[in-house]
Amino acid sequence: MRDDHGDDRSGVPAPEQPTAPYFPPPAPDAPMAPVLRTGPDRTPRSTASLVLEVVPFLVLALVVILVASR
Repeated sequence: MRDDHGDDRSGVPAPEQPTAPYFPPPAPDAPMAPVLRTGPDRTPRSTASLVLEVVPFLVLALVVILVASR
């Protein structure tokens, strides 16, 4: 007599059933990547994105100028 898990009452587990091989789904043609904004219509989507693009560049330029002037 077997229970829900496939074990009989004697405690001997049932033999494992073979499973089909797993094949992962194929990769998409275009991987998910950010869209590059190029061309004449390249405008920041918001003020925050403009700040995030410009401020690090200005800080880097300031550091380079300060180091070079020593």
